[in-house]
Amino acid sequence: MIQLLAFLGWNLNIASIILGAIIGIVIRAFLGPYVNSIATSIYIRLNAPKYEPPELDVEVVKESTVYPEGKPIDYYDGLIWDNEYSVYRFVVSNKGTRDIENLNIVIPLPGYSVYTNTDGESISGNYNISPLFVTRVQTTGDSCVSEKNCSYQIKKDKLAPDNALAVEFVVSQEFKKCDLLRAYSPRPEVSASFDWYINGNRESETEHFDLVKLRREYNNALYLIDNCTEGPSGKEIDRPYFIALVGIEDGDIDNAIEENCMNTDLTE
Repeated sequence: MIQLLAFLGWNLNIASIILGAIIGIVIRAFLGPYVNSIATSIYIRLNAPKYEPPELDVEVVKESTVYPEGKPIDYYDGLIWDNEYSVYRFVVSNKGTRDIENLNIVIPLPGYSVYTNTDGESISGNYNISPLFVTRVQTTGDSCVSEKNCSYQIKKDKLAPDNALAVEFVVSQEFKKCDLLRAYSPRPEVSASFDWYINGNRESETEHFDLVKLRREYNNALYLIDNCTEGPSGKEIDRPYFIALVGIEDGDIDNAIEENCMNTDLTE
């Protein structure tokens, strides 16, 4: 039996569909407090000065450091380096004069994360980070599905003025048949939501940051996974994130797994 439980969308409504086969996929989207990001304040300022919200800034840099092929990298907990890997460093900072609270950042990657670095000299800030979607593929036989995380969510209770947080991702664009891409987004865009307070009243903001300098890398990833089967999708801050099974074109992702990724030697 295929059971698909999707914890998706703004209000975390549960959609349960029984499709009647042998594979189950359970997806959960960690949406954070996006549910209340619209119209959270009924405070009306009459004849009052205009208050500017905190200035949130997002920067991303593709690192140029070169590591020896096939060697363990101590800085990345012994990750065996592949010259195909790229390292992206995301820095989120508060450049305004007011505290940012209940910060939620959604970062789509131009590929999937091989290693997520949250410690070291180039990392700053205390925050919670997790894959945007969590899936579980349940089968009655051996499955060749390999799950890859393509988007991450960062949560931080408070980001004070002139403070920043930073995270690094070691990213691969080496996609293989039966790779299950979790929370893939075709948009090279970081999304954010946060609260701030003025005179005891809460205001909420939603912002998007276009990663113009990395558009080529994101477009290349989109080209490489063009031949795929899309599964359920969720919307975080009005942006779609998909599940995609690489290397197989089928109208149904569960059927695609059953027909192509069960008891199969993918090296043939």
